[in-house]
Amino acid sequence: MAETLPLNSAGVANFCHSNADAQAAWNGVQNVWYTRGINGEESLSIFVKGKIGSESSWLYKFDLHLAPQDLLNGSTPSDAAFATTYQSAPCPFSANAPGGVRSIGHAPSGGAWLVVSGAAKAGLACVDATGSSSLWPSPGEIYGPFTYVTVVGSV
Repeated sequence: MAETLPLNSAGVANFCHSNADAQAAWNGVQNVWYTRGINGEESLSIFVKGKIGSESSWLYKFDLHLAPQDLLNGSTPSDAAFATTYQSAPCPFSANAPGGVRSIGHAPSGGAWLVVSGAAKAGLACVDATGSSSLWPSPGEIYGPFTYVTVVGSV
């Protein structure tokens, strides 16, 4: 899902807002999670409690591409080392306290995530890269009860 984020002078999305006058785009980030896909692709996913201009919590998945050291040695410092691709989608709820997200699908054109609402007590949702979602309500808090499988050896 495409969106507009603040850009720095190099045209790179500025998630950290180093400009002290800039308004924060997010009001809280929780549950950073590293995922390595079966083809070796790596990503970080985060749960965002709130975002300027939206009534929903959001999820973000950043593709992890570590910058080679020679990009930094002997060159003028720039934000080029931080350039990355990402996906984002709104959650079908708004959570003002802990929530979490886990990637359950990797694809260049999109993915899917499981998201829990934490103290918002909305439940468990499945959200895809188009922003479509299904929500399974819960009468209580769900936070981080994710089950995952670790494959050892070749697949």
